[in-house]
Amino acid sequence: NGGPIGGWYDWQGGGGNRARSFIHESQTLGMIPFFVWYNIPDAGESYSTDLGHIQSASYMTAYWDNLVKGLDIIRSEGGDDLVGLVLEPDFIGYMMQLSGKQPAEIAAMVHTVYDSGVLSRSSAPAFPDTLVGLVQAVNYLIASRAPNAVFGWQFNLWASLSDGSGIPASGLMRITDSLGLSAGRARVRLEAQRIADYYLAAGVASYGAHFVSIDKYGLDGGFVLGLTSVGSGTFFG
Repeated sequence: NGGPIGGWYDWQGGGGNRARSFIHESQTLGMIPFFVWYNIPDAGESYSTDLGHIQSASYMTAYWDNLVKGLDIIRSEGGDDLVGLVLEPDFIGYMMQLSGKQPAEIAAMVHTVYDSGVLSRSSAPAFPDTLVGLVQAVNYLIASRAPNAVFGWQFNLWASLSDGSGIPASGLMRITDSLGLSAGRARVRLEAQRIADYYLAAGVASYGAHFVSIDKYGLDGGFVLGLTSVGSGTFFG
């Protein structure tokens, strides 16, 4: 993480040494190296930060270059071994929760992937300047540039938590407190379907994506409220 400018690539002496050593040490221990690719934000993360970055030509130009560097390391250092990528936690969740728009309606500077020379307009698919195009371009790059990688986007269970949703501040899983077990479970299923539909509309399943990742629900809230609250069932239904 850390963003494409002064982030992970510059750690441990630069040149991507942090990523290289992570792959090597994982292999030595007989483990599959998995990276959480978290670079749409940089020093901090929020809806406004993420939206500003994907709508910045200079930031997205740096983003594509940074992603290519990571994928080249995965391909060269991983060799025939499997390497995993969990893509951009929280990003699509913020867009769903706060944009008021569908993925195809959210502008993003995807054309920079061609302007920067990372992809060729003559040979690569034509990705639109939207959130959908961004997600598809990321998936296409990974599938074509690092074939030893398995990858998927992280889903956020809080993505639809908003005013008027009826979902309590303690989270979707606690809606059974007010609706009861039967009706609450039905609402959880409905909300899960809405979230899945949004992410699928954003293109997360494109170009051979292998899995979805789901965040550990309530982990941040547990940190804030303390282990006793989590243990008593505040966040886990």
